[in-house]
Amino acid sequence: QVAKLKEALPLLREYVKRWPGDPDQEKLIKGIEARDAFAQGMRALDVNQLQTAEVWFARAEQLDPALKSSIDSKLQGVKGRNDYRAKVDAGDQALAAGDFVLAVNLWGVAINMTTDTAEKDRLQEKIRTTRLRQSLGKASDAMTATKWDEAEAAFNSARRFLKPGDDAAGAAIDARIEEIRVHKTFEKMLKDGDDLMARSKYTEARKQYQSLLEYAKDLKNAGNPAPIAPPRNPRAPVVIAPATPQLPKVPVSLITEIETVATARIKDCDYARYVYDARVDMEQKKWETAKLFAEMARRAKDTPEVKAILQEIENATAPPKPAGTGT
Repeated sequence: QVAKLKEALPLLREYVKRWPGDPDQEKLIKGIEARDAFAQGMRALDVNQLQTAEVWFARAEQLDPALKSSIDSKLQGVKGRNDYRAKVDAGDQALAAGDFVLAVNLWGVAINMTTDTAEKDRLQEKIRTTRLRQSLGKASDAMTATKWDEAEAAFNSARRFLKPGDDAAGAAIDARIEEIRVHKTFEKMLKDGDDLMARSKYTEARKQYQSLLEYAKDLKNAGNPAPIAPPRNPRAPVVIAPATPQLPKVPVSLITEIETVATARIKDCDYARYVYDARVDMEQKKWETAKLFAEMARRAKDTPEVKAILQEIENATAPPKPAGTGT
């Protein structure tokens, strides 16, 4: 309609030139020019040329002040879209820089700046995946620093940002949490044994280290398939076996570490105990049993200390040299 009126402008202008002073015709011309300027401004907005649109809208408003409210509404909407886009882009840049908190905050502001449901859903998904990455990153850093409680809390936080039905990701998080709990059990059992060793309670300490070694073996067996039960004699009484706790399946490297540490601690404990017993018997001049304990200590760990003990026992038990055989 504006285009058709615009085609009539030359004729209208020619009419006004020949017969000036007709206010209706002048008003009609201004109205057509105003609507044309408004249409030009709208076309500029469509291609995101805001400055060009503002020039055309200013011209339209000058010709027809009644268009002001429509122009303000259009410009406000465009500026709002530009502000929204700027917030989204800023969030994307923050994410690229590794600032998860800032990215989530900027997208959260952007959500309230749009009424487009699809855009809101898209931003919500970006926020969900970013929070998931953030929680998993915190968990990984905490595990590297052996801060097990922090790591477990971060993995539990990450679980809240999983998509419903994402069983694979949920199982992966469960496995890491089980691994953390094994680490915590390992460290507690080891500390209990070390505390006993520090108080020279070697028998109790060895039992604790042996329990740790058995724990590692149980973890290793947890990854094996259950043995096939033999056929039951239908005439035999039914015996309900006690339920055995289900141990988690953890990385082989962790089980190997527990086994290695427990075995080394058992050797340290045996060594310390046998050296202690050897020295006690040496003070009481029980050389035969002292030597036996020293030999047992050397089988646990062959050290310069135990070699010196054996040499001292040998010197103490060597027969005296006959007189006159030299010095």
